[in-house]
Amino acid sequence: MVAIQQSLLIEAPASFTASFWSNFEQFPSFMEEVASVDVSPDGRMTWRRCGADGSSSVEVTVVDSVDGRALRWQYREGAERSAAVTFAPLAGDATWLTYTLEYEPGASDGGEVSCVAERVGRELRTARDMVEARFLESRSPVSPVSR
Repeated sequence: MVAIQQSLLIEAPASFTASFWSNFEQFPSFMEEVASVDVSPDGRMTWRRCGADGSSSVEVTVVDSVDGRALRWQYREGAERSAAVTFAPLAGDATWLTYTLEYEPGASDGGEVSCVAERVGRELRTARDMVEARFLESRSPVSPVSR
């Protein structure tokens, strides 16, 4: 089992950041190998993945959620894989986000772990940019409508 852990600063409150990450249906907008996420009424999720190894669908389940502080999900089939994200509030509407991905690499690693770590870094920076933009947008005053 390999664990890839990365952290970054997000200029938005922890509650806002956690709310963004709790909306799994938007994961395809920043996770490169996630093509779509379907959430059923009972909370089960089906993720359609597209990667170097082709396309597949996998059931994903939230296994731990601490309101505004942490979120952890796990793939329910296939190779063992799980991810967790924590949100540490900082002064001035900022959050220290830590993301941990645990998975079983292929039989011959051949640089796979470093490639996955690079991809995770790109995804986290994209998610950070999205959270910060949405937070700034939410704080902008609504401009009056011209008549």
